[in-house]
Amino acid sequence: MERYRSRAAYKLLEIDKKYNLLKSCNSAVDLGAAPGSWSEVLIEKLNSPRKIIAIDLLEVKPLKNVQIIKGDFMRVLLKVLRITTLFIFFFSKAFAADIPIIVI
Repeated sequence: MERYRSRAAYKLLEIDKKYNLLKSCNSAVDLGAAPGSWSEVLIEKLNSPRKIIAIDLLEVKPLKNVQIIKGDFMRVLLKVLRITTLFIFFFSKAFAADIPIIVI
């Protein structure tokens, strides 16, 4: 029986072995995550506390400690980009006008 949901997991393990990418990482977003094998590797490799988000149009069966989002990751990224752009715009205008900003 295989250890992972797909053989793609072994490719991530190979990349990590060569480049040591996951050594100091404690969060990751798995885009196009189905069936979830890269997220399985991330569960094993990421430092604690860890945050793993898996996004795919296809269903990904639940994984412990992984937030799974069923949807188009491009739409999710565009929403994040819009929010980030609004914050940058607001803060740049506030700093330029010398308006005090209080962060709680």
